[in-house]
Amino acid sequence: MTKLHLDKYDYEKLLDDLKLLSRSVKIVVEEKNYTKRKFNALLTENLMTRLFRDIKEMHEIAPRNGRGYGGYLDEEKE
Repeated sequence: MTKLHLDKYDYEKLLDDLKLLSRSVKIVVEEKNYTKRKFNALLTENLMTRLFRDIKEMHEIAPRNGRGYGGYLDEEKE
């Protein structure tokens, strides 16, 4: 089993990313104006990219800094 360990800063960073995404998706769903909906759909894609980059960064930084900051994966076998 893989566990993801996050420090407080990284945890809050991911929560903020998810909060922004949830708000953006809600706008895409409810917006009636095609132009505004299309613009917000692009914004939502950018937010997804940001979340992906944040998770990737957290995974890659920890082995280099040796402190666990940036989050780290712990491989366990059950």
